[in-house]
Amino acid sequence: MKDIIRIGNCSGFYGDRLAAAREMIDGGPIDVLTGDYLAELTMTILYNQMQSRGENMGYVGTFLKQVRDVAADCKARDIKIVSNAGGLNPRAMAEEIEKILAELDVEMRVAWIDGDDFSGTIPYSGVYEWYSGAEAWAWRSFYQSFSIPAGGATLNFRTFFEIEGDWDYGYVEVHDLTTGEWYT
Repeated sequence: MKDIIRIGNCSGFYGDRLAAAREMIDGGPIDVLTGDYLAELTMTILYNQMQSRGENMGYVGTFLKQVRDVAADCKARDIKIVSNAGGLNPRAMAEEIEKILAELDVEMRVAWIDGDDFSGTIPYSGVYEWYSGAEAWAWRSFYQSFSIPAGGATLNFRTFFEIEGDWDYGYVEVHDLTTGEWYT
């Protein structure tokens, strides 16, 4: 195993420069060519692509152009290609890459990961959901003020949990403004 792995990244979003993959492999010795395509705007584009053009879409088509341009040279230089350009449909992206490699007569292993498709997941009600955007070990609070009718009330809500093993915690606190008491 190498002590140093040199990585060149050719993208940060859908529509990044097509020439970047070629520039990375020709610009200096690298071991791995990466492409990062999961920016929020990119994911929206891929979702809309699937909705308008069919379930077989949902991946970054421009990455296929980059693969076609650099695959033979990457194989010859033993440069691995790693990308999340499959976006919402990694299987279809892998199939398209396999077709390109076959056309080019380049033998490279193509792998893809599946199983985290949350495209059918929607907020429980309405068009909004609360998300903290907090990174690890950060605290975020959401609050909503409302009057409780005489006789009390019941608070009901739904939440996502166990999204990340051993790290998802949440609790509800209620502050009674008339008594100053906090309830958890």
